[in-house]
Amino acid sequence: WSSDVCSSDLLGALAGMPLMFLAVCGVLVAYERAPLRPLLVAAAGFLLALGPLVLWMLVHPGQFSHQVQMYNIYDSRALGPLAGLFDLLSAPSVSKRAVLYFQFFNPSFLFLSGDDSLTNSTRKAGIFLTPMAILLPVGLNHLLNRGRTPVGLLVAIGLLVAPLPALLAMELRVNRELVMLPLAAVVGAAGVHVMMQSRWKVLWGAVAIWLLVALPREFAPFYTHYLSDDYRASATFWFDRNIRGGLEDVIARDEARDVSAVYITSTTRWIDWYWKWYLAKHHREDLLAKTNFVLPQ
Repeated sequence: WSSDVCSSDLLGALAGMPLMFLAVCGVLVAYERAPLRPLLVAAAGFLLALGPLVLWMLVHPGQFSHQVQMYNIYDSRALGPLAGLFDLLSAPSVSKRAVLYFQFFNPSFLFLSGDDSLTNSTRKAGIFLTPMAILLPVGLNHLLNRGRTPVGLLVAIGLLVAPLPALLAMELRVNRELVMLPLAAVVGAAGVHVMMQSRWKVLWGAVAIWLLVALPREFAPFYTHYLSDDYRASATFWFDRNIRGGLEDVIARDEARDVSAVYITSTTRWIDWYWKWYLAKHHREDLLAKTNFVLPQ
């Protein structure tokens, strides 16, 4: 069963880490006079981290097609990996993904409303607090132009390539680009540094301090709303309601009196995986033999 489990952020890691490795190699070639040694060290580190994944894929050979099918990257039942790659690189596919890429940098998405899914957003705030709308471009301009260093360049590149893994699944979801969050914090800090070191230090330093003070003041009402009953009530649909409570109640009923069969609606997304998960938690895998997934109608 473990070969069927997929983390919602796994796609971002699988596609994002190779992109960051290539960025590291590019920066090493650009800045090192003798890049061969550091390139070998970087490759060794990347392969060392990749080793457990390779072993796991060998143990679960069907996982690749499961991932492709789950994220709907291409039709794995009709196309092989090479044909699927050509399909991804076709003109219509690239065009649609280019449009989606720029949506990830839409100011409304970043600073106002955030993700459409209430599992990833409250819809009362953006991915970042609004002061970052000033700090991010200032910091990014500094890292790419005036204060360019190898590390700063890597941070900026990481911020710009963070949405690319999400393009595989064609989803405007922040959980596909979580690597953007710590990188954006570093870029924002660079923005504060630039303002504090400006020629007009009194003016821009005051603006930087005001933006820093505004961050926690804006976070407080967001966090209060996140913990409120209002958010919980509006988000319950997105979390498929109380799946854990429902399934654990079924297990408890069987423990109270040995039932002959268990019927579970198959319309709830991933319900078969949830059922296996809670059966394993309670060491009741024997109930699988009694389980029937049905359509209510």
